[in-house]
Amino acid sequence: MRWKPRNDRVFQHLKHDDEILNVGGRPPHEPTERSRAKVKALAAYGTPQEQIARALDIHRETLTKYYRDELDLGVIEANAKVAETLFNQGVRDGNTTALIWWTKSRMGWKERQEVTGADGAPLLGNVTVSFVKPGEAK
Repeated sequence: MRWKPRNDRVFQHLKHDDEILNVGGRPPHEPTERSRAKVKALAAYGTPQEQIARALDIHRETLTKYYRDELDLGVIEANAKVAETLFNQGVRDGNTTALIWWTKSRMGWKERQEVTGADGAPLLGNVTVSFVKPGEAK
């Protein structure tokens, strides 16, 4: 059976109405070196992915589809640079604060304070706390 145009079709020259559905919309996104560098930098600075996508005027799913490496590597490289700087400040420059932070965050060290009596003996006696309204005598 040979195809014949129907009079009720919107576009008579098309064989199928579905052909209209595949036309229009945005063209596919094409990353550039500049957009890749922008995504990597914004990811390194800690910018949320929704905001990075907005800066490029694309959907978040498009961002993760085309820029997965830049999103991951931006964060990894930024963390490595901060760790390198902190390490150098502690080791090379003798920055005690940097060394303390490194031992706590990276090595799991903790500060602990114990309250004891004289010569490490336990505290004696009971502690009583009472609350008094202003202006009232005890």
